[in-house]
Amino acid sequence: MFAHRRAMGLAAAVAVAAGAGIARADGAFPDELQVFLPGDHPSRILLATNFGLVESEDDGVSWTFVCEAQAGAAGNLGLYQMGPTDTLMSEYYGGVVRSGDLGCSWDNAGGSVAPDAGLWVWDGAFDPLAPGHVLVLGQYGASGSAVYPSTDDAVTFGAPVYSTPSSLTGIELSQSAPGVAYATGNELVSQTPDGGTPRYGFGAPFVLPGGDGGFSWGTPIDHPEIASELGTDAGVKIGLAEVDPKDPQTVYLRLTVEPTGPDYLAVTHDAGKTVQILFKSPEAMSAFLVASDGTLYVGTRNGTGAGGLFSAPPGGGTPSFARVDQSCPDGGSCDLHLRCLGERAGTIYACGDNWVDGFALGRSTDHGKTFQGLLQFVDIGGLSSCNGTDIQAVCGATWGALAQLFGIDAGMPGVAPDAGSAAPTPRGCGCSASGGGGLLALLGLVALGRRRRWR
Repeated sequence: MFAHRRAMGLAAAVAVAAGAGIARADGAFPDELQVFLPGDHPSRILLATNFGLVESEDDGVSWTFVCEAQAGAAGNLGLYQMGPTDTLMSEYYGGVVRSGDLGCSWDNAGGSVAPDAGLWVWDGAFDPLAPGHVLVLGQYGASGSAVYPSTDDAVTFGAPVYSTPSSLTGIELSQSAPGVAYATGNELVSQTPDGGTPRYGFGAPFVLPGGDGGFSWGTPIDHPEIASELGTDAGVKIGLAEVDPKDPQTVYLRLTVEPTGPDYLAVTHDAGKTVQILFKSPEAMSAFLVASDGTLYVGTRNGTGAGGLFSAPPGGGTPSFARVDQSCPDGGSCDLHLRCLGERAGTIYACGDNWVDGFALGRSTDHGKTFQGLLQFVDIGGLSSCNGTDIQAVCGATWGALAQLFGIDAGMPGVAPDAGSAAPTPRGCGCSASGGGGLLALLGLVALGRRRRWR
């Protein structure tokens, strides 16, 4: 899975007035990052955003909120992952935190990723077939990277099981073959051959096959031919989009021509030995999904008007991608601005632009042609109930600021269950945000890039 990392050291706090209190945000515009649809809880939906977790236990009928401050000093979380035991894991600038109660409480992971270890962690993955087994990528020195394992559900992490002077960019374990793991990376190329402070560029991309659940790794398989195939002399950054859910030899890759694109979707069907280009995206890709029926979906944030949702039907040969035209009830523009994709029981879920698309989370039962809005931020009914935690004391100020921003005003701070709630539209096209214009502008002015995980 591929992740974008927010700039280190730039997430300055933003003070937002909320009644008599002051809430601290991380400087990022409210947005959606990932959706979790646990199979063992068919009515549970978790939306990981850049302001905390938005949760539903009734299949999207009602929603509650848990703030990032629940992670204590970590706060400002940038990557969420959910394991097969419903454990949540997230990275922050000092290491890794984990939660066993859906974000109500968090603990720092120990061992090699402990806060005082000085490790920079930027990606990770739970093993879907071995509960308790987790791998993360971290930087172990001035340059280079390593794979760090946990066998106790991210409570502690051990010494590196693989180290390289190169830059590892993504890691994932197979859903269908026990123990099969993959990482992606780029060889580092010095851009200061005459001395001075070393600066590195992206050299040849490679695929790194692993076994034993990531405790053993093969030799990196370099692909210097990719740059010439894409017709560029610049570096090509590689990322891991997804290991095919049914075929452990098939891995989907994201290729980005540095420094600004374009983006390509690629695949290897032989565990990294050969790589085939499948699709050139009209803009930066933001989401990818291999559906249970074999359909491939690519999402973009639609910054150019040429993006949105693309799909390729299952079948033999090279997939043929086409833009999925959105059916819009009001006849207006229905271009999607996607942040994530997911699937459960044949239903496709998508994170959209809350204000532009009219939904933060929607779902489709017709292969993405139409989306039913499940959540607009104005639908959040209040703070989650957390046993043993004074959620109001920890999250009250943040929730007050967000409620003002989203136009939720019924009886703060508790907020009635139906406060500010608006019936989801079939697609949400043409809807606009409610209230909070001043706060919206303030957060928008200081918007920072957030880490984003491909799902």
